[in-house]
Amino acid sequence: MLSPSLLRDYHQTNYCFGNTILNINKPSSKATTILKLFATDGGLFITAWNPLGKGITVKDNEQAKERYLLLEALFKKERVV
Repeated sequence: MLSPSLLRDYHQTNYCFGNTILNINKPSSKATTILKLFATDGGLFITAWNPLGKGITVKDNEQAKERYLLLEALFKKERVV
């Protein structure tokens, strides 16, 4: 379970990819444009590789990032086929 302070921090965070910024519970015209490509009324953007914001070492965080990027690349490859 997320602590109230961590949940507040998540809600105050700017989640960025490329030139698109997302915020929890705030509409984004850029995200809407991206999602229209998939003919959907909504979507989910996964932006982190440290679920629940647990403190970890920089090394562990980098390894988690590498695993995430590998899975992302595999997912993109499957969608193209």
